[in-house]
Amino acid sequence: EQRAKDWIMYGIDEPYKNLYPQFLIDLFNRSAKHNAIISGKSEYVSANGWEVDDNGLSVESRARLERFINNANEGESLNDLLPKVATDLEVFNGFALEAIAKAGGRGVNLYHIPFQNIRSNKGNTEFYVSEDWKKGRPEYETFEAFDWDSPNAGGIIYVKMYRPSTEVYPIPSYVGAIPYILTDIEIANFHYNSIKNGFTGGTLINLLNGEPPTEDAKRKIYADFTNKMAGTDNANSIILNFADGKERAAEVLPLRGNDFDKQFTILNDTVRKEIFSGHKITDPQLFGIFKDGAFSNASELADSWALFQNTYIEKRQRFIEQLFNDIAIA
Repeated sequence: EQRAKDWIMYGIDEPYKNLYPQFLIDLFNRSAKHNAIISGKSEYVSANGWEVDDNGLSVESRARLERFINNANEGESLNDLLPKVATDLEVFNGFALEAIAKAGGRGVNLYHIPFQNIRSNKGNTEFYVSEDWKKGRPEYETFEAFDWDSPNAGGIIYVKMYRPSTEVYPIPSYVGAIPYILTDIEIANFHYNSIKNGFTGGTLINLLNGEPPTEDAKRKIYADFTNKMAGTDNANSIILNFADGKERAAEVLPLRGNDFDKQFTILNDTVRKEIFSGHKITDPQLFGIFKDGAFSNASELADSWALFQNTYIEKRQRFIEQLFNDIAIA
């Protein structure tokens, strides 16, 4: 809570103060492994879309449910909304819809609201929607929560999966793997900059012909090295040391051990395993991620899919299905 603010802060640490959803989006966008898993989960959950189970339904009831599926709002069907809902559920462990009464007062139109745009009061009874929470004084609209006793009144349907300690906002299911997702991002950045600049900060070049006469001369020598050998995008990738000795010959010293490549391989394997573990994944091939020299045959892959479907996918599908069934009969 913050004084003079109606909403509860969604994140308290800089640079993501009140921007924790954006932090989760940045993880999704920047980690290749995490992105592949989230995208794959979302596609598995949304699967082939909606259909009516007409067991015991009258013709009229079936027709009403078909209309509900085909006309979520004026321009979208439930099958259009489902991938958005499924993706938000995987990224944030929650999603939000705006319900607006249809003309004539029968039923509601449903619109997806990007989860990162919503803040809530402490009781999830009032919501505040803004497209830019980075501003000190954001412009926002205020909405009441959807009233299940008066569904035609409309409002925000704010959905979050249960997790211990969850109060106002949901916690992502992969929260334990976030340090490893961040590490995965930094590994990619390191390799990118190493290739881009030729040299890295692990190289020390001793110039043993004494100190240049002025600071400007030092800067010029440094610029010459970086322009020719490291590029200009990372000026700190070469360390120069001016000295006088060893018959005035330049000396290049590696600052890392000879097994640095092995350390990275071990780190990358650890990061991969921990990200998979945090996402409850037993077979990364389900998400198009292959480990060198290890391939599952069709039978093993089918077994992996059956296990993942039974322990993860169906649970998420039932969660979404129950909500939309409740809306359909409200």
